[in-house]
Amino acid sequence: MFKRRVWLRRLILIVLILIGSGVAIIIISRRKGGPNHYQIRLAHPAAYAHSPYWSTDFVNEQFAADTMWHLGADGMWHLGDFTGHWYNIRNGLRVTTNQPTVYKHTIWLFGSSQIYNAETPDDDTVASDLQRLMPDVRVVNLGIYAAPIPVQFTRLKLTPVEPGDTVIFFSGVQDVLNSTVPTAVLENIRLYAQDHDLRFAHVLLPHLWTKPLSAYEQAIADNDTITLPDVRDKLLSTWPDMERMTASLAQEGVISLDLTHVYDAVRETQEIYLDYVHVNEVGNKLVAQRLFEALAQ
Repeated sequence: MFKRRVWLRRLILIVLILIGSGVAIIIISRRKGGPNHYQIRLAHPAAYAHSPYWSTDFVNEQFAADTMWHLGADGMWHLGDFTGHWYNIRNGLRVTTNQPTVYKHTIWLFGSSQIYNAETPDDDTVASDLQRLMPDVRVVNLGIYAAPIPVQFTRLKLTPVEPGDTVIFFSGVQDVLNSTVPTAVLENIRLYAQDHDLRFAHVLLPHLWTKPLSAYEQAIADNDTITLPDVRDKLLSTWPDMERMTASLAQEGVISLDLTHVYDAVRETQEIYLDYVHVNEVGNKLVAQRLFEALAQ
């Protein structure tokens, strides 16, 4: 009964995302073929083969925590608080582990579901990985569902940033699915950060089709229950523009990382993708490490 309730609530959530934003980052409704996200993750997929936290209880808690999303009057998705073993949400934010009690500045991570990291426990999000690498500052995870760069900019204006803080914006799949290459919005963010004495950084996150697919990855691509039918072509046709945008920001002196191929090498030896955009803890650590290296310069 618990699993059925979670399934129904999550299906309702996805329908609301479709209505509210016109784009679904996660599709788990039953269509003509393939298991849904819950079924795949419960079956211990290859991307979780070496994840010590995986269990049926972990998967059930993952989907229970995901029912905390609700659409706010502002048109953005918000989280209700949740307490669990692997997943915790406090004051509407995913918990970042190892945050210092005393700190001078904060690093704010603005992103979509690729930064919220529903696929991994609190300890294995990009934010928590970065926090361990940078123990003297506080890292805050502001990842939410269905949040392209314009939505992230709106969240920045509502966030209690302080002079000297760092704001990092993550672009990628969600922007492409919203038919947006957010060059102008990122420039506005750069100017906003400059006016508020903030350090601004941008990161382009990857997708499944950055290299030839393994048999496991091809099964993800072919599963139309979790993969939008035209998403591959849309991503591949628009991605060069996303990369040019990222390079242009770097030329302006902004920390702007093109991580399109950050997973490619590790994908030669192990599976990390759980669908065409979300990865396990190995992928999150790679992103955090590259961020750390860029911010430390």
